[in-house]
Amino acid sequence: MARTVRSCALHTVRAAIQSYESAATDETLVAIMLLSLFDDIDGNRPSIVNPHIQGIRHILRLRASKPLRSERDRSLFAWAFTQIHIYAFTTAEYRCFDPNWFPASIEEDDYGSHFTLLASKISYFCELAQKATPQNSDGLPIIDAATRRDSDLSTILKAINIQLELDSWTKSLPSDWIAREVPNITDHCIREFNFLTTYASQNLACAWALFHSTLIIFYSSLITCCHRILSCDLALVSEEERSRVETTATMAESNIKNLLSRICKSLPFATGDIDRNGVKLTCLKYKPGCGYLLLWPLTIVANCRYSTTSHIALSTMTLLRIGSAMKLANWISQRPNTICFPGSRSTFQVSLKPTSYYL
Repeated sequence: MARTVRSCALHTVRAAIQSYESAATDETLVAIMLLSLFDDIDGNRPSIVNPHIQGIRHILRLRASKPLRSERDRSLFAWAFTQIHIYAFTTAEYRCFDPNWFPASIEEDDYGSHFTLLASKISYFCELAQKATPQNSDGLPIIDAATRRDSDLSTILKAINIQLELDSWTKSLPSDWIAREVPNITDHCIREFNFLTTYASQNLACAWALFHSTLIIFYSSLITCCHRILSCDLALVSEEERSRVETTATMAESNIKNLLSRICKSLPFATGDIDRNGVKLTCLKYKPGCGYLLLWPLTIVANCRYSTTSHIALSTMTLLRIGSAMKLANWISQRPNTICFPGSRSTFQVSLKPTSYYL
């Protein structure tokens, strides 16, 4: 019965997106979100990539510059952008989101949308950083090594500018957006941490996990760019440049390890095991919606080459827990090292592009 209803709903949405008037409405985007959630819970899409991506992109294109006037508008935009963002990082199609689709104006206190704008810049940076040296049909470099070096140095400067914007965004946050450190007094499996982190709400904890996972990919891409420069002939890179690039790579790696730990330290609160003061709850407050938001951050932690054994164990265990209500989480946890993204342990780009429901 549920599958029959889903099929009818998908047919209705397909028809709706053919018309500008209906496609640009909140109701159509909500319908796609609900269909997507059904597929994730049912296990109908065995991939981290959302088969509704083409429909989501089409709607955002039509809604371009539409102001985010309410919390509902912000939540819908955040969900849609997150799906496209995951698609970009796992398929290396970094330009699948057009910055012109952003709302014409973002309220000063809409901190999530401001980070989304930063995330789109990170996506474009990843495209530049991950590009290998172009080659012709004979496998010979199209550009010389010196040009490649200059290009990579320019890319690193772009990363520095993004970092400055990120620092400015962080400084603008109000106190209720900032994490609270609490003593780790639970019998939770992450005993290696003396402190855990909590937030004003579980949803905010999940949002931060999403932010941190985006930054892990950012710094991983930066390291790729740095390593390419460091592999250049000694005559092409001065000792001073080499030293600066080595320092940049070391700092990026340190940031990644810190971000992985921050995601893990927030999991007991995000999954409802502890309250804001770090006290273990006798009646757990797990929210399936929070589990859904944690899927991508947990995928990053479980598959990142910089994750420790404890990071991987905790993320996999949490995915299995979420998987009791959402089969997509089980699919991810059972396939270690098969999901490729900047910074993942897997270096083989598996084809994750599903057949779209909207072509």
